[in-house]
Amino acid sequence: SEEWDVLVTLQAQGARPPLYLIHTTPGDLLGYGTLVNHLGTDQPCYGFQSLGLGCPDKCHRSIQEMAAYYVKTLLARQPSDPYLLAGWCYGGVVAFEMAQQLLQHGRNVAWIGLIDAWAPVPKDGKKIDPSSQAVVSYVTYLIDKHDQAMRKVGGGQKVYDYTYTFNGFAAQLSLQQANKLS
Repeated sequence: SEEWDVLVTLQAQGARPPLYLIHTTPGDLLGYGTLVNHLGTDQPCYGFQSLGLGCPDKCHRSIQEMAAYYVKTLLARQPSDPYLLAGWCYGGVVAFEMAQQLLQHGRNVAWIGLIDAWAPVPKDGKKIDPSSQAVVSYVTYLIDKHDQAMRKVGGGQKVYDYTYTFNGFAAQLSLQQANKLS
């Protein structure tokens, strides 16, 4: 359909800068439901679904092409920065490419979340520092946001099981780490 919109409103309310989630490999946003609910009502959230879902003859042929299309759509929706992007699995790679393209346009990408995704090496060849403020703030945010929910399930094994079943966060968490959280 010509009316297919790749940008979907997931949570319109909130005073914080909007978070943009990028679809997983199948192209849909269904896996983000629990995450969006946990973000609360003060966090506007939008999702990019694949153009190929509604217009199969218009599928993007590369990550760069897809990211460029999404960046154009994003800038039409939100002309001024900052931008917060996140993607789960394949969506993380697309989000990373979108961030690279936004930075090339002189835009401020305040945060990028790679959820169970691999981080491509930036074009300048610099490695991502795992102790960087962005990584530290992301981990702190997750712990703060989900601490109460994790504590409700009680016990290290239950926390460990919870993190592996929590939709969107296939955490790389050891049982020893889970015990410290409980």
